[in-house]
Amino acid sequence: MVPYKCGLPHLFGAAPVLGGKLPDVFFEYDYCDGVPPKTLVELTMLQMSAAVRIKPNWETKISDPKIVAKWRKEASNASTEVLVTSKMLDYVFEELKEYAKFKQEHGGKIEHAAVDGTFQADGLVSDELRQRLIAGVARLEDVPEHLKDWHPGSDRQVLDLVHPSLFCLVYGRTRHTTKPIVEALGSVGGGEILPVPPPPEYDDYNVSTQCQWLPSEFRVAKDGRVTIESYINNLHPVEHAELYPVLASVFEEFVPLFNLTLTAMLKQEDKSHLRVQPGDWYRPRERRQRPTTAPATAPAPGAAGGDDDDDDDADDDDDEDAWEDEHDDDEDDDDEDAWEDVDDEDDEDDEDDEDDEDDEDDEDESYFGIFTMPEPAKYQPPNADDAFPPFDLRGTTLQVIVKLANICLTPKNPTYKGGSWHVEGMRNEKIVASGIYYYQQENITESNLDFRQSVSEPDYQQNDNNGIRKVYGLEDGDELNQPLGGIATKDNRCIVFPNTMQHRVRSFQLLDPTKPGSRKILVFFLVDPHERIPSTKHIPPQQRSWYMQEVLSTPIFPPTIPPELVDEILDRLDWPMGLEEAKQHRKTLMDERKLFVSVNTDAVFERTFSLCEH
Repeated sequence: MVPYKCGLPHLFGAAPVLGGKLPDVFFEYDYCDGVPPKTLVELTMLQMSAAVRIKPNWETKISDPKIVAKWRKEASNASTEVLVTSKMLDYVFEELKEYAKFKQEHGGKIEHAAVDGTFQADGLVSDELRQRLIAGVARLEDVPEHLKDWHPGSDRQVLDLVHPSLFCLVYGRTRHTTKPIVEALGSVGGGEILPVPPPPEYDDYNVSTQCQWLPSEFRVAKDGRVTIESYINNLHPVEHAELYPVLASVFEEFVPLFNLTLTAMLKQEDKSHLRVQPGDWYRPRERRQRPTTAPATAPAPGAAGGDDDDDDDADDDDDEDAWEDEHDDDEDDDDEDAWEDVDDEDDEDDEDDEDDEDDEDDEDESYFGIFTMPEPAKYQPPNADDAFPPFDLRGTTLQVIVKLANICLTPKNPTYKGGSWHVEGMRNEKIVASGIYYYQQENITESNLDFRQSVSEPDYQQNDNNGIRKVYGLEDGDELNQPLGGIATKDNRCIVFPNTMQHRVRSFQLLDPTKPGSRKILVFFLVDPHERIPSTKHIPPQQRSWYMQEVLSTPIFPPTIPPELVDEILDRLDWPMGLEEAKQHRKTLMDERKLFVSVNTDAVFERTFSLCEH
């Protein structure tokens, strides 16, 4: 919470209640906080499912038994961290049928992406609308070289066209109005200075007392139509007026994707939605009971029931040892089968490791019982009477932060190294989900948007180091997060994902190293629809260049004053903000958020798992 929000109700007004409270990652997690971890079995199932869904026309081929049989064989033979079983395959392919049905019900375009809680759509934006977007953005790109805004630290690879960090809200500097702004350019220079928040009661790294990204107001009508009701920061509302309805129309297509993602977010901490319920992964040893008194008539050797009634201690021990040896052999065979496709350069070391694991297995079996890897139950389709009602953003006014950027590669600078793990914004922005439209890509290799999830500490028995390692892949001192894979960032693809996972862009490069290439994206950062933060509805434009255009277009100065003198007079104004000052505030914001990402990563996504604290 921003400390002084109740003192400025027009900036932090009430928002409609649409559903349950959405989770976020803007606090320091305890060991029990976070999303329930997935077992290695479930993570393997997700990999198998994703591998099928990258195949062309998978949603129609999933109905062909011959093709499914081939895919099942491929999955069985793949190199995986755990042994693939028939129960895993049954669940995955039944779920895939449901995913195919879901895609058909959503027009054949919107579908579950490779990571739970994320959704994607290819060709969702019509070609006509896409071309209008490309044409409108071309005017932003077509500026002299010295006016191009290369993102700081990007080695002239990331070109910012519309970026929320430039001319951001600055506490103690930015101005606000008490009444909604009707005409953006007419409000430039007006308003009262937004006060600096008082220091928080405790040191909260999640909240900035310096800066905030500015959202715009997007009205979503009950029929789904979208209109933008306040200016977009750094997008001139007159010079680029043609882009506003284009961006509104693109956002229209994203609304169903946001609805799906927000609904999925409500379920992410519910353990009942795990595909594999870990339960107790040990079963009791099956010991034979000796009779307390000898039978009246001993059965003849070899007669039916003779083994059950035998009270000879040595025979009992031999039988039990034989059963355990047989069980151990089975486990060894399973391990061998599971890893037969894995490249094995250090065979001798692996054999030593297997011997150590066998010793651990024997000790655990005597203490806990016989280990049984958790498996999925039979797949059950989604329940229509789910306890989590779906989000519906229609009929509401949303706050959306807009970004337009290009990644530009050249033969001299042919490789984009990729990004770092991060979430979007800080608690000030209250971003709950992001939507990215990859609207134009030329001459670059395919890349993924990767995700990882912070997880809570799993339930386990005291000292069960071996079981935790087998079920979750967790060792003492490991980080409490799980890599969930990635989504291919294809041309003309829309992706929406929750801001409760960290994400990063994977490296890519030029396809033809002799020619330039680029990736162009439009991003919508969605503010929590339950909340309201300062937006361009009440924050007048801060760009001095916009103000100068307005002044020069009106007869304020006598015509006898040379334009150069007018420019000099306006340059001496304390407000609105000049470009150099805006860049200084951007640096402040970026430095602060770099520190936030580092602390947030340590506190939330890279907390260490400690067996000794259980």
